[in-house]
Amino acid sequence: MVERRESNLQMENSNVKQQQRSLKAPSYIVAAGDPVIPLWEDIKLFHIDDKLLDTSKQFVVCGISMMPRGIDDGDNLIADEIAINKDNLKEGQFYIIKVEPDYYLNEQPLYEFKLRCGIIYVGKSNDPEEIIGKLKKMDSQPEIWLDENQANLREKLKKARNIYPDEDLVLSCTYKYGELRYSFHKATAIKYIAKTIIPWQTPDKRILLN
Repeated sequence: MVERRESNLQMENSNVKQQQRSLKAPSYIVAAGDPVIPLWEDIKLFHIDDKLLDTSKQFVVCGISMMPRGIDDGDNLIADEIAINKDNLKEGQFYIIKVEPDYYLNEQPLYEFKLRCGIIYVGKSNDPEEIIGKLKKMDSQPEIWLDENQANLREKLKKARNIYPDEDLVLSCTYKYGELRYSFHKATAIKYIAKTIIPWQTPDKRILLN
């Protein structure tokens, strides 16, 4: 009887967790990874007294796609609002991007925002070979010399152009299983730039971003 009760309790807890995972995440959670993948664990905002929050917004990261860049699952970010253009986009900066449901076709995004690392601004007239050529001239982008990364870039640009034919785009990167993946977003979807990282392991520490 006790074993049956414990088994039923485990099943009930499992069902509750599965329901929680299918719910849309609160807006303060930013997806570091695919925003259609369910939330798998409890993460939280740290309580901070910084005056930074008078003019900034606090997010908590869900996912590990930015670990190669030093941002871990559960880290908190302090971010400022930004309107991106070709003059203020900075390579290597972390941007918080509004998730556009149209981009995910038949899938339902579970997050309002996603986290990506910016690379370059892409105008409406830029073609894939022009973008690849530009990246090859950048010492910070050695991955572009790999054929599979060039193919990934062409595929992602084609998809973005089909959805946003008249929009300027931003090329960013994320990581899947530690391997680089390119992604394109319309420039107007970038809403915040991360200015400070608060590591989940040491929440009293502040890492300032340039």
